[in-house]
Amino acid sequence: MAEFVYIDETGSVGSGHKQPLLFLAAVVVPEERVRDLADSLYKLTFKHLGWVPDRFEWHAHELWHASGPWAGKSPSELLAAYEDVIALLAKLDIWVLHSAINKAGLHKKYAGQFDKNAYLLALQFLLQKLEGYSTGALRVVIADEAKEQQLRAVGMLRDMQKWGMGEVPGIKVNN
Repeated sequence: MAEFVYIDETGSVGSGHKQPLLFLAAVVVPEERVRDLADSLYKLTFKHLGWVPDRFEWHAHELWHASGPWAGKSPSELLAAYEDVIALLAKLDIWVLHSAINKAGLHKKYAGQFDKNAYLLALQFLLQKLEGYSTGALRVVIADEAKEQQLRAVGMLRDMQKWGMGEVPGIKVNN
């Protein structure tokens, strides 16, 4: 069986320090749970919104700020939606891992030389962490990354699979 690894970032990807931290999170979904996850998210969306907006995605930012389709919801309604989504992790045997880059610290330590590499560094560290939790399953990585990083990320993953070399020396990724 395969595992699907959905990756997304929070915090600005660029070199600006308005958001000094860049987090990448990965949600690892066993192949046999992908349909259950999609169905469960659809049902939860309908439960909490009463409808499913076109091209709807669960965004914590919108929930937290009661914006977008969540506008007008009370804090208790928003919290209930959060709790229901988080409960899916245990129910469907889904696990989460993350990596983080302190962009302000990276900028300071290297005098701005690696500011544009923050996303790729976080991705490399996340993939290496994922490799450390090998289940033996083949993994399919689906990244909702910054478009300007897409080709560089694909090339870096190829290099990590061949030589274990990413933005910085690391480990070989086999799965």
